[in-house]
Amino acid sequence: MLTDLQTSTRRSLGPSSVLVFAYRRFSTPRTNRSSTTALRYYTAAAFYGVFALALYSALIGFPDLLQHVLQAGSDALVPDWAKHLSSPLMVALILTVLLPNAPILSGVDESIRQLFLSMASIPLEVSSSARACSGRGSLSGRHSRARSPPD
Repeated sequence: MLTDLQTSTRRSLGPSSVLVFAYRRFSTPRTNRSSTTALRYYTAAAFYGVFALALYSALIGFPDLLQHVLQAGSDALVPDWAKHLSSPLMVALILTVLLPNAPILSGVDESIRQLFLSMASIPLEVSSSARACSGRGSLSGRHSRARSPPD
């Protein structure tokens, strides 16, 4: 029989692992954060974390869905040593380490991640920053010519 500490650890380990890995996936490459505003970035990252937790909850709450995901993957999706894990830990393992090998989940995750990256206006901010930098260069050239002493 599990103690209260073991039970609470199992309940919190899965969701916290999923959140940490979701944030790391959202932040890859590292330049994503520098190409948008902090508010947009952290709002989109938070929504992506909520999506990851919703997916985690759905896979735990609907065991048939979890079985479908496991059957859709290759035979080696879950290693033999992990087949005895409890459902929350199994789902956490799939949504973190094994996600690239889960054909259905990896496609859904990548689509949702791209949606939230565009919500953060990361591609838009990169092009806006590039335009501003090129425009700024010409402005500084004009100002420097205006400040130069007359001939």
